[in-house]
Amino acid sequence: LLLSPALRNGGMELDIDENSSPNSWWNFNNRIAHEVHRHAQDAALFALSVKRDTAIKHSGEASARLPGKMIYVTTKSRDIEDRFVGRKNEYTSSMAQHLWLKPNTAYKLSAWIYCDKPEAKYAFTACGKSADKKIEPGKWTELTLEFTTENAVGNPSANFSNESAEGVSIWIDDIFLVEMK
Repeated sequence: LLLSPALRNGGMELDIDENSSPNSWWNFNNRIAHEVHRHAQDAALFALSVKRDTAIKHSGEASARLPGKMIYVTTKSRDIEDRFVGRKNEYTSSMAQHLWLKPNTAYKLSAWIYCDKPEAKYAFTACGKSADKKIEPGKWTELTLEFTTENAVGNPSANFSNESAEGVSIWIDDIFLVEMK
């Protein structure tokens, strides 16, 4: 018996807490945020998170925009000799959601992705599968993953990340999870 929908807010419509971020999607890695804040206090942490975008969307009111990599330099080190001060680091923006799935069941997970620059790179994974479809700038492209859960489902998740360089965004919208018969 599943009490929650298998996937929530796939259309990026909900932002109940009004923080400009789509509800039900983790889009801020707390560990990396802590490290960035601790060792590079001048880094713009607000720029790390995924945001709802009402201007570029596949359907509905909004999509999720994942900014390109953020480059930051370590300005403070926990190392007594400050060996890491001045080291250049990268943070990749991503979003993920746990999926509530039944054991021994086939599923199809689909999402629409958009980019506006040819150098855009993404990762879309779930349950050991990954998408590798080429995306064209200025066009929404459908990505799909098909998988079958094991006897013990565990804690699977749908994961998206923007592997692009700084200043190259991607947009995700209309994510659907369908049980295949």
